[in-house]
Amino acid sequence: MDIISALCKNVYLKKLKYGKKLLEEIFELSKSSYEDISESAIECLRKLTFAADNEKVFIQLDDKFLVEMTNLMLHGKSEIRESVLEILYCMSDEYGFNSRFAKIPHSIHRLIGLL
Repeated sequence: MDIISALCKNVYLKKLKYGKKLLEEIFELSKSSYEDISESAIECLRKLTFAADNEKVFIQLDDKFLVEMTNLMLHGKSEIRESVLEILYCMSDEYGFNSRFAKIPHSIHRLIGLL
């Protein structure tokens, strides 16, 4: 997972045939019960936001992704919380994201609490 995470900053999801599927699979790994896999997957998601236009693929994910990001705002490690904020910040420029995020239970409260 660390190798994939290192490569993620150079992956352009829109150019991949299965870019959304790759993103969904990495998201599923972020929910792993193994902490090192989960943390590597979150780091990979964060690095995927570096490439141009990847946020357009992130925004296509269903609300389960936003619920999980909201839950990760309470994570014990500050690196995870910071990664979640970076991912959400990247997505925030996309049309319709803010209203979707605001509908997620506790999302605004947790965001304000972190800020």
